[in-house]
Amino acid sequence: MKISSNHKKHKRELNPLYSYINSSEKKRQKEYESFIEHSSGCMSIPKDVLANQAMISLIGNHGIRVTNYRAIEEYSTENIKLSLGKKHLLINGSHLFIEYFRKDEIKIVGNILNVSFIL
Repeated sequence: MKISSNHKKHKRELNPLYSYINSSEKKRQKEYESFIEHSSGCMSIPKDVLANQAMISLIGNHGIRVTNYRAIEEYSTENIKLSLGKKHLLINGSHLFIEYFRKDEIKIVGNILNVSFIL
């Protein structure tokens, strides 16, 4: 006895729905970006602040300040990993420590060797 699957049939039937959802999401994203751009111009506020994106300030190779981070995911004297929403920020070095952290800002000091983004 052979059992057949209706997976391909259902996939073909739902393909227009998936296409519509994807195009709707892209349209919403463009509208959001347009709104942020227009609003930032009217209020004289940088777009990244208004969109709640992370701002990263390096202070030589001995300090880094990150605004609008989400969470501390990893912490050691060699690696500190911060969540920035969909992305992560990885700071590598030696003698790293968190000088201070608040709800929306963190400052890390030490000998910073590398700063990278991880998706």
